[in-house]
Amino acid sequence: MAYTEYGARTATRTYIERDRPTPLSVGLYRDGALVAPSSGTVSVYNAANTAVVSAASVTITSSKATYTVLAASVSSESLGSGWRVEWSLTMPDGYVHLVRSSASLVRVRHTCPITDDDLTALHPDLDSYFPTGQTTWQTQIDTVWEDAQGWLEARGRRPYLITDASALRPWIRYLALETVCRSLAGDGDENNKWARLADLYTGKAREERDTLTLEYDESDTGQSSATQRAAARPVVWLGQYSNGPRGTRSWP
Repeated sequence: MAYTEYGARTATRTYIERDRPTPLSVGLYRDGALVAPSSGTVSVYNAANTAVVSAASVTITSSKATYTVLAASVSSESLGSGWRVEWSLTMPDGYVHLVRSSASLVRVRHTCPITDDDLTALHPDLDSYFPTGQTTWQTQIDTVWEDAQGWLEARGRRPYLITDASALRPWIRYLALETVCRSLAGDGDENNKWARLADLYTGKAREERDTLTLEYDESDTGQSSATQRAAARPVVWLGQYSNGPRGTRSWP
């Protein structure tokens, strides 16, 4: 049978909690549909490249490979990044496909700070516009939450070290409203109601993001000082103005 390329929808990074069981899952897709593996294993490697879970059998649930990392498997490990998760999945094409994702061992994985109610509080009529097959905006909320965590990671602000995730709420809400309104705008007149609202929330989300400050656990001790806050978007100092030795310029 011919080898088939499958797409894996994986988050930016996998967060494994040290003191609680952590459920993991991965789905492989082809032509827009989930394709169930017939079997598979998963391994979890720590920052020293030692397998704390070695080729454990997965469970196939709703066409996805699933596995729960028990706290006992990682309780003696040091917190931090540099971990990885590797799935070896036997697919219908007869080949074993490897799916790898970066991981971190953390104290806590934050839950998303918004729900559908945060969207309908501003736009009660949104409940009348669900896409086909949806009865909630959870898919859109989950997507922007994953993207926001990836944005923070890329800028050195590890989401699991934020001690008050509620500070992210306005930014995530505006991101979700932007995504929802953009989807409702469709391919019609760019000046229709939803297109105008999407542009509005694009600006609001960017403003919230760029002025966001966080209570942050820099040393990963489990607590932070309320008097010390970190900007979500760090300022990078690149160099000096050419008109004087003391002049410097910051670039956000």
